[in-house]
Amino acid sequence: MEGKIVAAVFTTLAVVFAGVSGSSINSDVDEVLPEDDSPINDFTSSFEILDRLFALPEPEAEALVTVNLSDSHDINLQSERLEVEGLRSLEGSTGITSETDIGLTGYNGNIVMMNNHTELIGSANGFYTEQMNVNSTTPVSQEVETSYILAEEVGNSKYDLQASGMEVESLEGETSISRSSTSVEITAFEGDIEFYPEDNRMVFTGKVDEVNAGSASFSKEDN
Repeated sequence: MEGKIVAAVFTTLAVVFAGVSGSSINSDVDEVLPEDDSPINDFTSSFEILDRLFALPEPEAEALVTVNLSDSHDINLQSERLEVEGLRSLEGSTGITSETDIGLTGYNGNIVMMNNHTELIGSANGFYTEQMNVNSTTPVSQEVETSYILAEEVGNSKYDLQASGMEVESLEGETSISRSSTSVEITAFEGDIEFYPEDNRMVFTGKVDEVNAGSASFSKEDN
């Protein structure tokens, strides 16, 4: 196994150095690339298998998931747009202030809700207000007093939450599940997430793969 790893590393380095030096990649790399029947090919293909094993499942069940959080949570997400009620300034090397709410585009980071304390930590590809729209990478490290945050078009993510109460409603049928004092696992979700910091509540609207709450579960098969 160690020999295979070393050979794979040398193959990768050959590609990098050929590109950096401006040499012909094909002529330089062909000398070190494995033969078609080389065991290195099996090793390389195993990375693709590992990628599939660790990839999140594709969410398919349309659902509305309401979670009343029982403690503080630090939620990581990637969203196309992030609307934050009451966000009127962005701190940083170039201060930004607005008379209307500031929204973020291409937000990648965390939303921290802790004892009526809300914080945004991450980065955005740009920001917008009623009067302007700016496309410029913007670091975000901001404490904000807000009662509502909307994360739109959130990329496929997994969530593990502690809830004082939760409810799952199918948007395709009549199935619903409610539980209290439970851990909630959403194995995969994409869609919109609403945050209500004052109530310590989150609402997921979109597609899920599976929602587990204690001994209860919800998935596509339940619709």
